[in-house]
Amino acid sequence: METKKLSDNELIAEFMGMKQVKGFWEDEVAAWLPHDLNKFQTSWDWLMPAVEKIAEYRLAYPEETAKVCDCKIVIGLEYLYPKVVEFIKFYNQQKP
Repeated sequence: METKKLSDNELIAEFMGMKQVKGFWEDEVAAWLPHDLNKFQTSWDWLMPAVEKIAEYRLAYPEETAKVCDCKIVIGLEYLYPKVVEFIKFYNQQKP
């Protein structure tokens, strides 16, 4: 059986604890349509919680988290977004 490849936005959504249910993405608070996940690319309000969660892994992965956490104040969203995706892909590979 072939596994569906997640888009970068879906990857962030899963990292943030969202689940896909009947075409929607949900967490314990709300539900979003798949196109809503594009806000990870365009809204600091959506992306910064992912950056904060990545910061929780600073002790375990100092070099990888620095690529995300040490640059967020001086760069634009268009640069930070791919760094978040890069870390999550790295993090997912570390899981047993």
